[in-house]
Amino acid sequence: MNCIDYRRLITSEPAHAGTEAKAHRLSCQSCAAFAEQTAQFDARLKQAMSIKVPAGLESRVMLAATSQKTKAPWLAAAAAVLLVIGAGLFLFNSYTDEDLPGHVIEHLYHEAQLLVPTATELVPAPRLRQVLARTGVILNEEVQSVVHAGVCYFRGHLVSHLVVNSDNGPVTVLLLPDEKVDEATEIDEDGFRGVIMPVRGGSIAVIGSGSYPEKVERIFTRAVEWQT
Repeated sequence: MNCIDYRRLITSEPAHAGTEAKAHRLSCQSCAAFAEQTAQFDARLKQAMSIKVPAGLESRVMLAATSQKTKAPWLAAAAAVLLVIGAGLFLFNSYTDEDLPGHVIEHLYHEAQLLVPTATELVPAPRLRQVLARTGVILNEEVQSVVHAGVCYFRGHLVSHLVVNSDNGPVTVLLLPDEKVDEATEIDEDGFRGVIMPVRGGSIAVIGSGSYPEKVERIFTRAVEWQT
């Protein structure tokens, strides 16, 4: 197992790392560090998602509401729920649409080992659908030439990360169910060219190196939607 295969496994199916993957991690300091960073990030995200409501919060909100002699006690419970929801929104909605293109480029560099994939074997259709299902993605039609399919974290959410072979080299496709954009946004930075497109249920980022991956964009814009 080489480094690229190991990192693809860690980012797509970490729970299924077998003996060969474990042996590679023991023999490769770089991949061991990568696996540790991935595990730490995963742990931090899970911890952040476990928002704990302060003890007695609902009771205090209820008391405050009843002290106002409200005739609708259910407003107090609703206020408590809104406080909890607000805490979650504050944590995860600190991102803006304006930051999205820059974060896409940052993510590409974070997954730099996928920018020049050495694998030529295509991802089988059943495995591709299995990976995409982890982020709620369904395909309306078959897509071809996918050489990598994995799941990773992006802006606090799970996304599908694909690499597709094209006539102009590998193209990165990020399927972003939690990013709702109103219109297409072009990316032209650091030699990368692409677009973030709104699709049914979310958006997709399609990025190539040097040339604009128009053909791949059309395929995925037509094929992808999210389960609701």
